[in-house]
Amino acid sequence: MDVGGIRKGEPWGKAVSEGADEIVIGGDADLACRIDLTKSKIIAWTPDSSSDLATTLGLTKAGAPKPAHASRGHALPVDALSVRIDGANPMWAVSSVAVGQTPNQTRRWHRRRAFALRVDNRQKSVSATGVIAMNAQHLEGLRVVPSGHPGDGKAEVQWFGLAPVDRAKMRKRLALAEHLGHKDVGSATFRQLTVEFARRRSVCIDGVPFSAAYRVEISVVAAAFQILI
Repeated sequence: MDVGGIRKGEPWGKAVSEGADEIVIGGDADLACRIDLTKSKIIAWTPDSSSDLATTLGLTKAGAPKPAHASRGHALPVDALSVRIDGANPMWAVSSVAVGQTPNQTRRWHRRRAFALRVDNRQKSVSATGVIAMNAQHLEGLRVVPSGHPGDGKAEVQWFGLAPVDRAKMRKRLALAEHLGHKDVGSATFRQLTVEFARRRSVCIDGVPFSAAYRVEISVVAAAFQILI
């Protein structure tokens, strides 16, 4: 089955001459709300300083908006995450979904909770302070998914079950993308992910807090939109 995404040995994206369909100025959440699957929009995006996706792509932040009428450019097809919270209508994320504490915010007093994960067709029970699903490599400016690619048709889930005494060391390792070697940090790639928990947990989508929830379902949509660079 063709699930989309870049292929080894092939270039990412293509040259275009028709310009952009739309201009977006802002962060990851501003970009996500412009996704329209009726067509893979070409978006001229000027990201703000908060954008983790822009950091992953190496895009210049702030400055003058990119003109939608640019006569030429290179369009990068970028994946997105379709996110359903407690069975509600799906929302879009372009960078990350965090349930519970993000790794950079985890402190000694945060309690580990039981999470049930369904990663594609694999079931897993974990005890963790938080779970993150990543389309981008970066979260809160830190490169938490060193091998991730926002155009390969898949995403990565990580969970953090460290004892309180180990958390400060883990935060230091995040800056060097070395946290994945710890025995209490788990990870897996996915195209379909379900996270369930017995007690409500906080949910953040592209850095924006949402209501606490019992269940989060995430699907990777390959090449959901294109960014003009």
